[in-house]
Amino acid sequence: METSPMAHRNSKAAARAPPIDGGTSSGPPTMGVLTRTVFRSPVTKLILPARIRHRHKNDVVFVQETSIEIKEYIHGNLEHIAVKDDFGATIRSAGVIREPRKRIMKVEPDTEADDESARDAILRQSSATKQPTPGSMDIDDTHPLHGMPPQILVMALQSGPEDSLLFLSASHDEPDALRFRSYQIPLPAKKEQSKRLGKHIAIDPRSRAMAVSASSGSFVVYTLKPMSELWEEVKSSEGLREESFHPVIEERHVQINGIIQKMEFLYPSTEDQDHVILLLVVTSGDKTRVQICEWDNSRDLREIGAPKSHPLPTALRCPLLLIPFTIVTGFILVCEGSICVFLDILTGEPRLSYVRTPQDMHQTGAREPGSSRRFPLWTAWARPLRRDNYASENDVFYLCREDGTVQFLEFRLDSIPQNAFHRPGELLVNVDTAFAALDLAWDRFQPRTPTKDDQWEGGDILIVAGDMSDGKVVRMAARRNAESTQSIPNWTPMVDFCTINSFSGGTFAQETHRPETRPLLDGRERIFGCVGRGRNHGAVCEMRLGIEACSRIYSEVGDQIAGLWILPDISGTNSGVCLLTTWLDDTAMLLQIPNGPSSEILELEDLFGIQTDSKTFAAGTTSTGHIVQVTAHSLRVFEPGHSVSVVRPFENERVILACIWSEAILIATERNGDLCLRYVELKVLSGQVSLGRASGPILMQAEPSCLSIQLIEGVKYAFIGDNTGKLHVFVASSTDGLTRKLTFDFDEEFAICDSVTLLRQESQVGSGDHYVLLCGLRNGSLQTFLFDPHLPGSVNMSHCETLMFGKTKVSVIADNTSWDPSRSLCSRAIVLCGKNFCRLTFRLSADRSCNALIQSIWLTAANDTEIYQSALSAVAQSDPWSVDHEDESRLLFCIQDGHFYGTELGLSLRPHTVVRHMRVPGTPNRIMFSNHLQKLVVACTTIKVRPGPITNGQMRDSNKRLLYPTLMFLDPDDSTIESALDMKPELHDENAREGQMLPGRTPRIIGRSGMRVLGLLEWKAKLEGRSFLLLAINSMRPRNEGNRITGIINLYTITKDPTDQIALKSSGSIKCEQRVYSLAQYDESSLVYTSGTALHLTTLENADGTSKLTHRMSWDRLRSEGVSVSVRKPYIYVTTAKHSISVFVIERNAFRPLFTDEDGARPGLHHIVLPTHPMVLASDRNGVVAGLWQPPFGQAINSFRTVFEAVLPGPIRKLHLALVKTPWSAEREEVEDTIIGSSLDGSFYQFELLDEAKWRLLRFLQNLCERNGNICPLKHLKRHRQRLEPLVPTKRDMHIDGDILWRLIERGGRYSGMMIQSMLEEAPDEDPSRRTDEFETSEERVARFSEIVRDAALGGDSGENDSVEAVVRFLRSMLQPIL
Repeated sequence: METSPMAHRNSKAAARAPPIDGGTSSGPPTMGVLTRTVFRSPVTKLILPARIRHRHKNDVVFVQETSIEIKEYIHGNLEHIAVKDDFGATIRSAGVIREPRKRIMKVEPDTEADDESARDAILRQSSATKQPTPGSMDIDDTHPLHGMPPQILVMALQSGPEDSLLFLSASHDEPDALRFRSYQIPLPAKKEQSKRLGKHIAIDPRSRAMAVSASSGSFVVYTLKPMSELWEEVKSSEGLREESFHPVIEERHVQINGIIQKMEFLYPSTEDQDHVILLLVVTSGDKTRVQICEWDNSRDLREIGAPKSHPLPTALRCPLLLIPFTIVTGFILVCEGSICVFLDILTGEPRLSYVRTPQDMHQTGAREPGSSRRFPLWTAWARPLRRDNYASENDVFYLCREDGTVQFLEFRLDSIPQNAFHRPGELLVNVDTAFAALDLAWDRFQPRTPTKDDQWEGGDILIVAGDMSDGKVVRMAARRNAESTQSIPNWTPMVDFCTINSFSGGTFAQETHRPETRPLLDGRERIFGCVGRGRNHGAVCEMRLGIEACSRIYSEVGDQIAGLWILPDISGTNSGVCLLTTWLDDTAMLLQIPNGPSSEILELEDLFGIQTDSKTFAAGTTSTGHIVQVTAHSLRVFEPGHSVSVVRPFENERVILACIWSEAILIATERNGDLCLRYVELKVLSGQVSLGRASGPILMQAEPSCLSIQLIEGVKYAFIGDNTGKLHVFVASSTDGLTRKLTFDFDEEFAICDSVTLLRQESQVGSGDHYVLLCGLRNGSLQTFLFDPHLPGSVNMSHCETLMFGKTKVSVIADNTSWDPSRSLCSRAIVLCGKNFCRLTFRLSADRSCNALIQSIWLTAANDTEIYQSALSAVAQSDPWSVDHEDESRLLFCIQDGHFYGTELGLSLRPHTVVRHMRVPGTPNRIMFSNHLQKLVVACTTIKVRPGPITNGQMRDSNKRLLYPTLMFLDPDDSTIESALDMKPELHDENAREGQMLPGRTPRIIGRSGMRVLGLLEWKAKLEGRSFLLLAINSMRPRNEGNRITGIINLYTITKDPTDQIALKSSGSIKCEQRVYSLAQYDESSLVYTSGTALHLTTLENADGTSKLTHRMSWDRLRSEGVSVSVRKPYIYVTTAKHSISVFVIERNAFRPLFTDEDGARPGLHHIVLPTHPMVLASDRNGVVAGLWQPPFGQAINSFRTVFEAVLPGPIRKLHLALVKTPWSAEREEVEDTIIGSSLDGSFYQFELLDEAKWRLLRFLQNLCERNGNICPLKHLKRHRQRLEPLVPTKRDMHIDGDILWRLIERGGRYSGMMIQSMLEEAPDEDPSRRTDEFETSEERVARFSEIVRDAALGGDSGENDSVEAVVRFLRSMLQPIL
């Protein structure tokens, strides 16, 4: 059927949504923009240990600006679990409602009696008397609320003019899906921001009450239901459409006069079961008071009396921290220069006592003195868990300073305010408010028997999210230094970024990046950004998206490895696993990886039955625990710890290939020129193993390229690929041997099958399992087929799709983490092709189409974020039937550049950010990739401090910070920095920490102190027929005598010496009266740049044999400071700080203004000129990215027309044109240019332009999704759009939120089509007052949807279901991330 043109819709459809002008030479086109979040900001406000999924799970919630991230503390590290980002609001504050903790009794070290019923479940997971099962706890499963989470997360949300409280818990209904329960309470609407509730949240220690306050003026008190009663309600409503989840009993609003600085509940005495005490620190005028509200929880909240008020001394007017005591009803105020204890607050005037602190506690300077002139502030505190008999008389907590210095405070009940101070160490990161102590009291990895002298057995686990630095997981143990066990990546502030392509190794200038000249690259986009602040935290980070494979074991094993197999401990002692490698020289090596987190690989001398003097073709484990090895000389079988039971030699035969699947063995041999296949099965009777009769040889016409055995519904199938591009399918049995069923021919060049695996997929319509066959070919592609074994006497292979991964062979293996023992098959696969290392998940749609979800796998290490992942040479997993525990199935072993990595795949099945840091000794400001040098050029600010004496909390003027601009050249692949040769002397720092910088990462100074680099430009210049490479650096200089900041442009000639080192030679400079924000190349010999409100052009000329920059022209009437300039000849585009964008041309040796933005007051940040459309994408400080249509040259239109506006959570500081998506992206040739934008908070977004037809489709879908409680659980409750299709779209209606549409695909999974169908067929609301749909019936809505799909040329002509599936395929392709 022909696609219906937009101008020929029927009259009814036209009445619903009249078409907009499609754009002519005299008017702008109708276009939309699709945005999708690539990387979310890592900025974390709070870290809350909160078991919101299950009482067995050590969950930690990272509360961010608009989302939460759930991690689980397991195996000594935090594992990513899930992200919830569908709130559609800003999270202002958060807290945790907790189930009352059981009493924690002390375990006597000299007895075996361990009263498990009296101990907290959290402690039992790491008992010193037994090694626990990872990821679980030994608790009473007969508890009536077993399975219910013991804690609830509560958050204060702000969305536009609306405020609300959200209560949240979660559960795993399916292994791969996390379901959230939520309950939302609206808060009173206030126009003034300071009066809006949600600034502070406080929760009673016994979770009986909760308080929510504004910044000033009022607070609300809530009475909460007991957790047992709440979960009984949930359990009683299971199976209903909506579960009952209502934590609040009653509420009361209280007015208060002043600014509320702090708010906390105090701990009443253990005898006062119903006593609730709320404390507030309130400032009114120049007075600060402590106000106390107390009430009886068994009575109505209306009986709350007036707050008691007590004034605070002047020194305590601005407390940094408020810490309630647990052993008495009192609290501590931590201020900048003192710590004060408040006692007896309920019996009259409170008793104040200043805590005696160590002399250096408030006088020790910053760990990085160059970061600030003032002393660091105390920013966070955390209370660790202690046993009940100790905690009843002692109170302990950690104080953390913003530079990472930690103090441990201990108070005894009989000696308050006397205390003990300990300084357990430094976290070596910057800290804001995100700091927490986990509820763990034993070291689960190094258990030891407690002694009578121990106060507690083990250490505390502290978690901190860095502030402009990485965060950390730190173990604090008595009498031991702080031990960092994991680094938590942070990539803020994202000051600048650049992109390169992984295979081409370069980028393209915007002038040459046009559709007719753009090459089709075979790599993926790589993003590098400038992040961090300070000498110890500055870094260039590579932003990656995928699944983390955290390396637990690392060793050098050499290169030239031909094969890798993982076997159980051959000694039979279960002391680890064994690693069998075979080399290209036909030898093998057996290594052992002992159990334990800090294991070292050992080469075994006692080989038992393993043969290492000949090449190994296959090795594996049977379901009975026997080990099988096929070498060039024999087939060997033995039981671990015993000698070889069976040996079958190969006489006068050459083994070509072999494979093992449990007891089944398939071997390809060559004898006298004949190629044969032999199949044999092992038999185990009464503990004795023997080889069954080998089937008669099957002659092959070509040499096999791969062998594979798969089990489908109890039948073994053998798949054999050969060097002619054929795939042979046999049925294998111990009685009949091999029976040929099918031969398939890959009719492509170099389409030789090198690997095969089979996956099981559940049917969407419940018609049994389906099977997906994956064939990795030598031409870099992965062919997928639906494999049907149910045909009478035959099998069938129907092609699904071809996925390109590169230009080298594709290796594919089953992902054993998805092993289903009942079906003996996996549901996911791992693919290896050069540098591409991925995990594949397949989803079958209703039309039996098979869609692959591909996620990259990245090697990382717990404490090393600099690992570079090159091409892997081998990957292996243990046989799934030999794994004793599900956590062992996550072990993935691989070899890269002669190094062995024993890794553990992350728990999350969803891709997330995986960052690689390359440390630099300073604060990076600007970055660019040099195509000529194939290096990253990084400009940094490096600090040198001249220390001075300290007095009155502030350093004297003689203590100066010298900020030098420096330059480095960084190889993006090997992390080696090369220093320029002829710079000024290198900058040394005597206080540099050992091991902080890799060798060669020493910056070179390129200017005087105080100068800051604002831009870098690689200029391929020509002068009088000579070509040379220049580096132009635009900077701002420190204030001069007139107290003004000036600017300068420095030029350097880039050359390489005979040793391939980079040398820079100064080629002149231009001094400007104002800072130079931006510059660009105009032609081969000219530059344009902005300085203040002026636009300049300068030309490179020859003066007395040397090159010299000569000023040619200026335009000094920019409406505000120029912050970004670019060139697309003949046009010069200038973004200004307050008045958006202007366009100039050069005529008669002068600048001539052509266009300005019709919305002239836009506070501009950056812009990019699109290569495929006459449009400019411009960002501003209000978080808006606008598409501006540029009128054709010569028309009487002198302003841009705004085509669309995308409103984002934060301002986009830089926009960059991306070259390609991933090699396996669907319909790569049809994907138009993608733009990437970054914010200072580390967020990255991708932008895709949409024509009118596709915009209408996606707008229709987004409006449907916003009304769906599964896709937008909070937004669907609010007032939404009146129509599914806007009659007169505004500029902001043209913005499509790809995150909402992606939730439709992600949460719908293989049922996405059904979800769309359900939304379409939902009957319109019958209540006219609530009706927000222009369609009278659901049938009209479905018909209109099918019409929109046809207009968008997506297919779907065969019917309604076909239209829906076409849309699902389109969404999967359109929403594919750039990385």
